[in-house]
Amino acid sequence: MKVVITNYTGDRQNWGCQSTSLGLIRYLKRHLGEVEIATIPLKSKFPDIKRVPRGDLRAELVDMMRGGKAAMRTLLATYNEGEIAALSDADLVLFQGEGTMVGNKFYNSENLFSAPIAANRMFGKPVWSINQTVFSLDTEFTKFASEAFNTVFERNFVREPASLRFMRDAGVRDAALLPDLAFYDDLDTNEVSPAAYPAFSGLARIESLDPKLLLRMVGEIVSRHGGLSIVASTDLDLDFADLATKSFGDRIQLVGKDRTRQEAFEAIKAAPFFFSGRYHMNIYAAKAGTPFVQFLSNTHKNLGLSWMLNYPLMPREVVPNYDVAADIEYLNSNAENLSRELKSASGLIYGFLDRTNIFDENRGDHNFGGRLPSTYSTLSSPSYLDALNGVKQRSGFMRAVRSLIGIRH
Repeated sequence: MKVVITNYTGDRQNWGCQSTSLGLIRYLKRHLGEVEIATIPLKSKFPDIKRVPRGDLRAELVDMMRGGKAAMRTLLATYNEGEIAALSDADLVLFQGEGTMVGNKFYNSENLFSAPIAANRMFGKPVWSINQTVFSLDTEFTKFASEAFNTVFERNFVREPASLRFMRDAGVRDAALLPDLAFYDDLDTNEVSPAAYPAFSGLARIESLDPKLLLRMVGEIVSRHGGLSIVASTDLDLDFADLATKSFGDRIQLVGKDRTRQEAFEAIKAAPFFFSGRYHMNIYAAKAGTPFVQFLSNTHKNLGLSWMLNYPLMPREVVPNYDVAADIEYLNSNAENLSRELKSASGLIYGFLDRTNIFDENRGDHNFGGRLPSTYSTLSSPSYLDALNGVKQRSGFMRAVRSLIGIRH
């Protein structure tokens, strides 16, 4: 069987991208046995179509979904001959959207659907969505995506329950929860020596935040525990780690992008607790049994992760009145129980993935969602996500970081 994974991110420096992609490949080999896997990376540059109005590109894809001519300039402008050949030769195309879908620009919306729509409409291939958070800030894109999920995709598996609820609210008929396959990555989970310091990571769209707010949180943790390990593989997280190091000196320990995902996992496992807005790093913490506080990220994925783990702490907003001290006290006071519950929840997820073969024609029980509570907490202020997903301002974030570099605590 030949399987093509579109929007593949396993070759990125980001440890979470590696884990979720390699976990998917491990899952395919576990349940399909002899399988030939080809990967097509997530594309972010479109020199041949950058001057084409986004509405025109969406209209072209909609026309294709509805049986129109398969001209597909977005496909031809984005993918090379080998990638297009892989799509045409596949027995199954898997659309791995991960957490990229936001819906407010071509890169994180229609672009993601180019390969799956082409594979189905041009080449007649079955297409499944898998390992994905489904989210949209744009009403028209939500309608477009819902039509694609209902007409182009044979099956839709989301990776956390906030997306399952979003899909159902949007009218997608065939949607199920298959937990994120980072839970199925074969990281070595053996015991490690406890670390003296807690751990900390950034979050998606960290550049939309005031670095002084993050620095205040770091300062509170350092003052209470003597130091902090910052786990960072993305450039902006490393920018913030540089600010923290210059502010707190050798009380900051960096686990940077020169480390492997196993080393990142071990740093989180060794920590007494973890603060992070990085979805996959929070999965690492869950697998490790390290109590954590999540920050809200650029989508509802971290909220969905809390639901899926039945975790008592909902994601926090990085705002001036956030009481980090109260959360530190809670983690310290409840560490043993939280660790035990996280390990139990992660074990249930791993067991479900290991025994659940979604490729079995009998289907069976392929929806982890049936094991979750029927009611969930909601976001306290959805506008926070709108603000995080505004125009990227790395230069502004860096100016703010540089202006704070001389701070000493």
